[in-house]
Amino acid sequence: MIDSKSFQIFLDYIIENFTSNKITKTNYYYEGLILDEYLEKSHFRHDYFSLEDYIYTKVGINYNDQMNLIDEFKGVNSDTKIKFIEAIYNLYNKNITNDNVCYEFCQKIKAMLNRNELTIIDDKEYSRIINSNETRDGYFCYVEILNDTLVRKTLKRERLTEENKKRFEYEYQMMEKLSSNSRFLRVYDFDAANLSYLMDRCECDLFEYLNDNILTENRKIKIILEILELLNYAALNGIIHRDLHLGNLLIKNNSLIIADFGLGKDSSIIRSLITSSGRKNNHAFISPEGFKNFKNVDIQSDIYSVGKIMDYIMGDGTFGKSNYILPIINKCLQYEKKDRYNNYEEIIIAINQLIQIKLNGFNQINILNNIHIGICGESEEKYIIDLVNNNNVSYFIIENKLNNFDLIFEQLEYNLQEKTIISIKSNYVDATGYGKFHNYDYFSKLSYKIILNNKININVKFHAALILYGCSTIRYSANDLAQNLKNNKAIEQEIKNILYGKTDY
Repeated sequence: MIDSKSFQIFLDYIIENFTSNKITKTNYYYEGLILDEYLEKSHFRHDYFSLEDYIYTKVGINYNDQMNLIDEFKGVNSDTKIKFIEAIYNLYNKNITNDNVCYEFCQKIKAMLNRNELTIIDDKEYSRIINSNETRDGYFCYVEILNDTLVRKTLKRERLTEENKKRFEYEYQMMEKLSSNSRFLRVYDFDAANLSYLMDRCECDLFEYLNDNILTENRKIKIILEILELLNYAALNGIIHRDLHLGNLLIKNNSLIIADFGLGKDSSIIRSLITSSGRKNNHAFISPEGFKNFKNVDIQSDIYSVGKIMDYIMGDGTFGKSNYILPIINKCLQYEKKDRYNNYEEIIIAINQLIQIKLNGFNQINILNNIHIGICGESEEKYIIDLVNNNNVSYFIIENKLNNFDLIFEQLEYNLQEKTIISIKSNYVDATGYGKFHNYDYFSKLSYKIILNNKININVKFHAALILYGCSTIRYSANDLAQNLKNNKAIEQEIKNILYGKTDY
């Protein structure tokens, strides 16, 4: 609401600056406001017969130009006063002359509103005044808090294209489709005329929740599993999100709720809607393919975004922090879609397996310590198997700076050796990290030792030779290792051919 003193000052300013001598049709002279002149210079001049018509339509009062303006607003409630300010602002803001008088007056109105915790939502059609504390401004929409239980989401008029109107209505339809599950944000009363709809009000988004609370590891995992289960439910109903980030994950009654399917794609609809690729504020969660072309984003892209969210949650607001589900996170974050999980169920199963491992007493710290010193017992082998299944061996080697992984490798059964070296070969380049060429040394030294080990099968050595050859094209140190093997008479010719780049395997 606006206080009486501010409104009084506003009226005094209008009277002082926009009053002139006027004459009626009966030749009666009086001092009146020249707001009608500004109506004739505005975008509204073709829509209304007169200023009285405009004020009555926009404000709901019978405006009389010959009556004292201050007397006219005696006893009028705050909502009507705000509507009047809104109507006057639009007259001057939509003025076709764009003169300095109009601009300065509009700036003063905005400043006055800000002092009263009100704000103008500028719109090419008709700007609106809303409470500053009761609005959230987004790229396509703004959200008004109506009361303790409801908010209203409205498409911005400046985003009013046919494409965006379809997308906005499409978002409502998808949210309505999912609302049978109480864990999705419920929506109500789509208003096609004003392009708005109502939704349940939540307490905060996940970003705010993580900032305001210190979470235990169990609570973090619970939130992650809630996210995965909800996304899996949506996917089973043919809906993917395509815009996952912390702001679209909401908290209500200490439970997680998913919102904003505005970029979503219902796979049951043959003709999918094409969305624009406008710059996203939450770019940290967008998949690599999303940066290239947002129209190509699909469920594998959502899985990448989920990986970033999981990483952020487990890292207390930072990325890349060590935690016991990091191998799962790394698989979600693979650059190539084909190397990520196929669906949410696979991620849920993988997390539950790691939880079970912890409950069964396989202490990760002890396992890592043993691997570092070359001890490979049953627990360590199971851990390696899990890394292989999640295609995370390469990342594990880099993260833990394992210079002697060959000691573990030689203790594995042949089948596991082969699966492990194939896993490393598939993504060791990605695991080194952008510009971190020294990380290639971990893989070149491992491959070199494997090739020299007489206990290891030749088929495994072929894969190791391909890795060493790849490293030798990038690192001089790796090239020196390859050259040593080429000069070693005990090394099989097939291995040497690979190192010379003469053959493939």
